[in-house]
Amino acid sequence: MAELGFIKIQSGQAGPLSHALIMNPYLVIKKMHEAGQPGLANEKYRALEDRAVEIGATDLDDDYLDDDEDAAVASPAPAVEPSAKKKPFRKRPS
Repeated sequence: MAELGFIKIQSGQAGPLSHALIMNPYLVIKKMHEAGQPGLANEKYRALEDRAVEIGATDLDDDYLDDDEDAAVASPAPAVEPSAKKKPFRKRPS
């Protein structure tokens, strides 16, 4: 999977396969198709495009990342709103 570009692996404390980033398979296959990857039949790629249209996926559109280039590298939203104030912890009387 890593050799084909579907995942990126990184070493860490648990060894050489500590971290894995799963890439968008539509974009990986699109890149392979555009590069003329041997073994990727044109009719199979067309079937993937047809299926993407059926399910409403826009990943194969030429302007997929142009609409919101920052979305590909955006930071995740905070789990708690930054403006939310925490109440101080108080022990209940025994």
